[in-house]
Amino acid sequence: MALVRDFEFDESFFQVVAHSPEVTALTRDAADRVADNVRAVAPVDTGDYVESIHVVKTSRDDRSEFAVVSDDPAAIVIESQDAPMARGLIRSARG
Repeated sequence: MALVRDFEFDESFFQVVAHSPEVTALTRDAADRVADNVRAVAPVDTGDYVESIHVVKTSRDDRSEFAVVSDDPAAIVIESQDAPMARGLIRSARG
């Protein structure tokens, strides 16, 4: 017979850890690696798309979060045809 135990998480502990400089740095490093991989697999016609890929910090109450984005107006067309963001993310996950 399995025992069921009640316990409570201390949410404030997780918020402190998630916002710590160490976790924030690890998260930023991971986003930078993804951005590097996106640039590596992105098509280079004019170079505008590749040059526009960068990391931005997004705000959340419960953790530090970063996103890899492109400011190139043609990004939606490039993504729909070649999917460099998805391919760069997959490449990052595989190491």
